[in-house]
Amino acid sequence: DVITGNLNIGVNAAYGANVQNLVVSSSTISNDGSLVYGYGVYFGYNNTGVLLLNDQVYDDLGIGAYLNGTGNQTVQGGSYHDNRGHGIDGNSAALIENVVAYGNSSGNGAYGIYDPGGTVTGSTVFRNDSVGIQAALVTDNLVYDQLNASTQAIYVGSNTTAFGNTVYGSVNGIFVAGGIVEDNLVYDNSGTGIYYTLSAPTAITGNTVYGNAIGISGAEYYTTPSVPIDGNLIYQNITAGISLYGGANQSIVNNT
Repeated sequence: DVITGNLNIGVNAAYGANVQNLVVSSSTISNDGSLVYGYGVYFGYNNTGVLLLNDQVYDDLGIGAYLNGTGNQTVQGGSYHDNRGHGIDGNSAALIENVVAYGNSSGNGAYGIYDPGGTVTGSTVFRNDSVGIQAALVTDNLVYDQLNASTQAIYVGSNTTAFGNTVYGSVNGIFVAGGIVEDNLVYDNSGTGIYYTLSAPTAITGNTVYGNAIGISGAEYYTTPSVPIDGNLIYQNITAGISLYGGANQSIVNNT
């Protein structure tokens, strides 16, 4: 299917519509929302179960795909790009896998993939004008060319994990505020590879970090029992491998 040029929304399961187990597959959804604001796909509250499979969602005047229902909300494959909002917004948690999200922008900043309660895996994300990926579990993704100096390629919040990702060519690589950053490859970022500020991470372990201005940077304000920076391979960063300002109970063990 080709769904294009609609004045508000391309595919709409409105708030309270009680749609169940919607499948949108191999469709092109573009140039929707040209009236004021819009969505490529809108799956609203009180709808249950949606699968977006190998769709092309682009040039929409708003979020590419907005998922705010319940049950299994899944995005598999496809491309979400050049929208005037987040590429994908998994507002109430979704599984997002093997997608490409790039070139999404807005005046307030747009994420490639925003899924704070869900999982993002196996995806490629680049050139969005805010954060590349934010999710509860961020694993095995490729994120690059996130060039907003005020944000980062991957955001790791409290009780979340970034594992096995490759991050390069951005200003800042991975920002961690209470979560775990483990076994990631972070290199050639013009700012900091991995960093934290007010809230310390649970752990920064087993990462390979090189070719950044600063490898790992910490400026903890709220004291925690321990901040392990352990078992990382850190080399050829320009200013410092590890740079700390303030903080308590930080440990640097078995790094190379």
